[in-house]
Amino acid sequence: MKKRKIGNTAVSLLLAVCFLTACGAQTATSPAASPSESAASPEQAEEVPEITESAESGENPIGVDWSAFQSTMTPEEWDGLSLYLPVLEESTAFHWINGTELTEDAPYHRTSEGVQTETVTLAEFHKARWAWNGEAPEKLVLNRLAVQDVDGDGVPELALLFEELGWYYLVFHQEGETFYAVEFPIRWFEDLRQNGVYLGSGGAGDSTYYQMTFRGGRFEQAELAHRVEWANGCTCTLAGETVTEADFDAWLAETMVDGVTWYGPDGTALPENQ
Repeated sequence: MKKRKIGNTAVSLLLAVCFLTACGAQTATSPAASPSESAASPEQAEEVPEITESAESGENPIGVDWSAFQSTMTPEEWDGLSLYLPVLEESTAFHWINGTELTEDAPYHRTSEGVQTETVTLAEFHKARWAWNGEAPEKLVLNRLAVQDVDGDGVPELALLFEELGWYYLVFHQEGETFYAVEFPIRWFEDLRQNGVYLGSGGAGDSTYYQMTFRGGRFEQAELAHRVEWANGCTCTLAGETVTEADFDAWLAETMVDGVTWYGPDGTALPENQ
């Protein structure tokens, strides 16, 4: 498989906060908020080439019978999963954003070169994730997956949770014939809602609520709310403004509704929060 790195100019634009993207362009059904950081300009994002070729060699490392999901998913979910079968079954390449330039702690891997976008197959991604941890196991162990249009563009995303290296999520997005993916350590991508809102945990009592969007091959992440619990109470913010705990709880009850449906590797729907 031929790899390519997108130039630093096109890369640095990919996000000053975070992938594949959740910025100021909020959907009509999504909670309004200003992104904590922005990524690249549309003009720069257009420089990202389309990758449609398949790998010349290399077995797919998951080894899941994807047809098993057809009988348990809704027709819309199955159609969404089918969009990504070229990556999952046929070793079609995707753009993997594996580093970000951020000023604060965030669920993304930093590199000495800043943001990097590599064109890899899933097998190559698996091998690269193990670069500093020894030889990669033969198989990528899938724990669960969900199919949901979380950014409101009419094209569903695919979220996969893998049981290795502390467990992590890999979230796929498709634009045209091009696939993109961004990864999250498990505690920074919890409780995904259908509106694209999810929870990032900075530790016990420290919760940040984000919303993602994907535009022009970019991933953007907007911080909607933050709550830090103390022994004598808590500090709560909404859109960067300090609010009362009651106001925060009201926002939470209104926003964190309609969770996505997760499926096990055999296609079985999992109870929420399992």
